[in-house]
Amino acid sequence: MVSDPSTGLVFSGHESGDILCWDVRTKAAVVGSSGGKHTTNGAGCDFRFPKAHREAVTSLCLDSQAPGRYLVSGSMDGDVKAWDLRLSLIHI
Repeated sequence: MVSDPSTGLVFSGHESGDILCWDVRTKAAVVGSSGGKHTTNGAGCDFRFPKAHREAVTSLCLDSQAPGRYLVSGSMDGDVKAWDLRLSLIHI
């Protein structure tokens, strides 16, 4: 799990390969265009990157030099992915 105080977003990885996102400042749903969708799952997250990875997400990191800009995720599938959060949560 990783949080960004500048945006109020909290991200967590899931064993399904999904990345979950919460907006803890407003609890408003986070909107994106990466194929992610709003969810009402038991975890209560605001937004989900479905199948961001093929296997369990094992690491998440936010760029401390550019707050609110990049999220990097890694998983058991061996992939490392960067997400540009300013571009509507699109995988780059």
